[in-house]
Amino acid sequence: MKRLGAIVLAALLLVPSVYPAHAHAAVDATPAITVKVDDQLQTFDQPPVVLNGRTMVPVRSLLETLGATVTWSDETQTVSVMRYTTKGLISVVLKVGYPEAAVNEVRVGLDQAPEIINGRTMVPLRFVSESMRAAVTWTEVTKTVEIYSLDYQLFLSSLRGHVDLVDKMISLGANPNYRNPIRGGTPLTAAALSGHSDVITLLLDNGANINAQDTPGYSALMMAVDDGDLELSTMLLGRGANPNLKSTAGITALQIARHHQNHGLIELLQNSGALE
Repeated sequence: MKRLGAIVLAALLLVPSVYPAHAHAAVDATPAITVKVDDQLQTFDQPPVVLNGRTMVPVRSLLETLGATVTWSDETQTVSVMRYTTKGLISVVLKVGYPEAAVNEVRVGLDQAPEIINGRTMVPLRFVSESMRAAVTWTEVTKTVEIYSLDYQLFLSSLRGHVDLVDKMISLGANPNYRNPIRGGTPLTAAALSGHSDVITLLLDNGANINAQDTPGYSALMMAVDDGDLELSTMLLGRGANPNLKSTAGITALQIARHHQNHGLIELLQNSGALE
């Protein structure tokens, strides 16, 4: 980050006389805007506003929700944002009143410069979200912005069995061991819930924890057994799934197989070291 400050950040700090920090754009008179991140409604101490057709939100509230670290320099009126992914660091630098940002040391023009409103630094929602590799949608009828973080996109793609999207999210740096705080579970358990063996294989090949458990304590193996999927259960055991994990209720994969009277799975689990 020091090198970034010496190169790009320095350039951003040389322009206060051209783009004064105290000059504010006109705020459009629009109905209240709703913002959701990963399907969760967000609240801000300074509500979103529209400046010159661009939705602006408090930088810290939004980007910390997206997993980034936000640093503010009062002296230079500059925001520095960092987020680590499995593919490396994403860095964004913005200066109040200046219509350019630096994304991974590359200068990018902004349609609307950051502004300070009621003591909060407001930044273009779509720009900063997409810089963090999140997806953004807008619904005009309800004035709703929906943001999907990179990791949540991986979770949903895994749940839905979209192997191409899973591959893309991983290539962009999504965490295969992300744990969804609301739904519980990881991309692997999400894929197992829907029986998507091709997605499971891809996730495991990219470092997913085969023994991860969702909120009720079910692992991918337990889900496969519960679904009666002998082929998937065999594959998971072959790749190191623990047959003796217990759910929060104390249930094991073998007990699930016995409940369903699935003799093929009972034999498979016993041969794989499952305990009575």
